[in-house]
Order: sequence, then C-alpha cells, then structure tokens
Amino acid sequence: MSDNGDNRGMEKTKGFVAGLLVGSAIGAGAALLNAPRSGERTRRQLKRKASKVQRRAGQRVDEVRERVQKASDEVAERAEDVRERAQEAAEDASQRANKLKAQASATVDEGKQRLSETAKA
Repeated sequence: MSDNGDNRGMEKTKGFVAGLLVGSAIGAGAALLNAPRSGERTRRQLKRKASKVQRRAGQRVDEVRERVQKASDEVAERAEDVRERAQEAAEDASQRANKLKAQASATVDEGKQRLSETAKA
C-alpha cells in the first residue's frame, strides 16, 4: 500500500516540475518579447528565425509535392503498362477464339460432307 502512495507522490512531483518548467519557458518568452531595447533585438531575431522556419517549411512542402508528383507519375505509367498488357491479352484471346471457331467450323463442314457421302452410299 505504501508503494501506491509513493507513486502518487512521484506523479504529483513530476507534474509540479513539468508545470514549473513550462511556466518558466512561457514567462521567459514573454519577458524577452516585452523587454525594452534588448527586446527589440530579440524580436528581430525571433522574426528572422520565424522567417527561416517558414522558408524551410516551404522547402519541405515543395519536396513533398515533388515526391507525390513523382509517385503519381509512376503509378500512371504502371497503370498504362497494365492497360496495354490487358489489351494485348484480350486481342490474343480474341485471335485464338477466332482460330478455334474456324477450326470447329471446318470440322463441322467435314463431318457434314462425310455424312452426306455415307448417306449416298
């Protein structure tokens, strides 16, 4: 039972320390932004850094856009290959069916001929 109490105490301590750190960071940022002359320089620096982050984000967006376009082009190319192969297979099957149909027709004609000759004899 004392382990459970110790865990709650540790969790409270961790929460307090985390809150203290977050509050300190927010307070320091607010102090820097609102400080007089040296704050001006800090604000310029923050503005430059924000611009740099924005440029980098733009570059990342461009990189992702290029990757997506490349992947899209590859998918389109593969789809075209599959379509062409399917069309070739369909044409091949059609030619084979026509050939089998012609062979069957010739066999039927031959059978009719033999039957006609047998009936005359």
